[in-house]
Amino acid sequence: MSNITTTDPDIEPRFLPIATFSVPAAALASALYFATVPFLIYAVVRIKPGPRGVDTRSPYVNLALDFGIGRAVAFILRAVLINNFSFGLLLGYALPFGSALPGPCIQITVLTRVWALKAVALGVDLVPGRTIKQKAGIVNLVFLASLLILLGGGVPMIIMASIWVVHNKPGEPQHDLGVRLRLACDSLLVLAMVCTILIGFGFLKKLRQFDMSKLRQLSPVKKKVEENGKGESESTAGDSPESLMEALPIKIDAIEAISKLRDGLTRLIIPCATLLLARLVAGLCYLPTDSFVGTYSNEATWYPFVVGFEILTIITLVQTRSYAYINVPWPSLEDDVEEEVKNEMEESSTETRVTATGEER
Repeated sequence: MSNITTTDPDIEPRFLPIATFSVPAAALASALYFATVPFLIYAVVRIKPGPRGVDTRSPYVNLALDFGIGRAVAFILRAVLINNFSFGLLLGYALPFGSALPGPCIQITVLTRVWALKAVALGVDLVPGRTIKQKAGIVNLVFLASLLILLGGGVPMIIMASIWVVHNKPGEPQHDLGVRLRLACDSLLVLAMVCTILIGFGFLKKLRQFDMSKLRQLSPVKKKVEENGKGESESTAGDSPESLMEALPIKIDAIEAISKLRDGLTRLIIPCATLLLARLVAGLCYLPTDSFVGTYSNEATWYPFVVGFEILTIITLVQTRSYAYINVPWPSLEDDVEEEVKNEMEESSTETRVTATGEER
């Protein structure tokens, strides 16, 4: 390791901007990111788990916490780098700095999926002409496709780009390919956030048009009547009607549920996606395509527009009130009996019409 100066003959010219790094600015940024960690942990603890298959505490939901810690460590390395320059330390800074960025984007995608499933469960007609089960399937399919693109494509591209750009000089094939991969990944994240914002406003429009009288409620739960002082929580097919009772479900207040769904969009999903989009666009404006990923020539404007937007995103993510929609009771994502009967009647009617048409011919 060695100190680096703008006139150091042993350092490649592309690394000389590191000499202009501000140690106090990097230390302050690291302290700000570390300060957000307790609030991120508190937000994670306050989020209640959803039903089976809709686990709101999956590892993907906690990526904002990983992002905050990763950014804090990266800026510590940035502060150390100027006085202790080495390729290993440089790569150690570039990797967490670049690869952490898809984390909050993936988390917003996860939160959008949970919001959509909750809205579908409550009866909001997000996908017209489909049953509850079909709507839930469409939401999960879109989510899995988004996750595959962001997690399976974005993260590996950033990691490979950081390695190739650091270890290869400008003009070499791998360096240029690394720069293209970084640009492609950032563009992919920009597209994902634009789609999230558009989908969020579309959901908001559907929510405003929703008839609250059609809000779905929790289904009654069958439980056995207590016998000999001991109760059982499940029933079997052989239980007699006399040994069973209906446990009255919690009544979901329509106004409160819709209000919490609206807050989830207007206070969490749309604002976070907008802030991340602004940060991504700012990052692309400062990305030095002629050097290596990580050197920025003007920190005076880079910190406010890049680090500032990231801190604002984390502040928005830790507002626990915005997660209230997750804590609304979950009606079943299975089709209602009335809906199944209606579908069967429609199918029977269609078959009857086809038969009648065939007989006329």
